[in-house]
Amino acid sequence: MTSAKKQRGIGFGFDPVESPGHFAVLVPRNDRDQVVIEERYTWGDSPAADTPKKPVPKAYLDAYRWSRIANVTRAQFNKRLRDAGKDTADWMTGSETLLAPYFGPRQTRRGRSDASLMKFRMLNSSSRQRSRSDHSPR
Repeated sequence: MTSAKKQRGIGFGFDPVESPGHFAVLVPRNDRDQVVIEERYTWGDSPAADTPKKPVPKAYLDAYRWSRIANVTRAQFNKRLRDAGKDTADWMTGSETLLAPYFGPRQTRRGRSDASLMKFRMLNSSSRQRSRSDHSPR
């Protein structure tokens, strides 16, 4: 009799053997600081390049907006992991949670603002409000 063994990963499905590139969600311990979602191109002491690229912040979320998407996003990511036979995860408060590269684009596509995150159906359509004045390009 054989049983299916779940595939291990770090955080939400990140496997540095598959690819050193990944996303990280940094959730602060307090509500005053913002949640930061960043893209990373290397893992550990990866010799991928002589001068490794620095992490690129993709989004900043205040505590209110994070509270609106955190559980929904976690549930969606975990469903995809379970369907693929992989271990599930949870957000790490006061630390970082790593995401497989295929999870990051869904969360951070087309922008660096919380409005762009909400745009991708992490919130229901009635709560999507976009304020362009608050998110002027730099």
